[in-house]
Amino acid sequence: MNITPKTPQERLEIKEFILDANLHLISNSLQIVSTIGLFFYFIVCIVFYQRNIDLVLFLLSSFVFIVMLSVTAIGLRSIRIQKEYITRLDTVFEDREMGNV
Repeated sequence: MNITPKTPQERLEIKEFILDANLHLISNSLQIVSTIGLFFYFIVCIVFYQRNIDLVLFLLSSFVFIVMLSVTAIGLRSIRIQKEYITRLDTVFEDREMGNV
């Protein structure tokens, strides 16, 4: 069995694929957790409007939900930026080839 060594560009493409897949999984997990949080907040709102919980508990859950949405927005923004950096990895070898010409 003869295994040929991979070129630096092939290794970079494999790493790029793995990074992109990991970011996709993290993004989906973050969205699922946010959806579950939204569902629980919706339940708290319904219970509050039926007058089964007091105002303090409703305000506390609203604050927690707002913080959760803020963290989610920051996380999704960071994921988007990382995806942009990963797409720039393709230009590393293109720039090098253009410099050799």
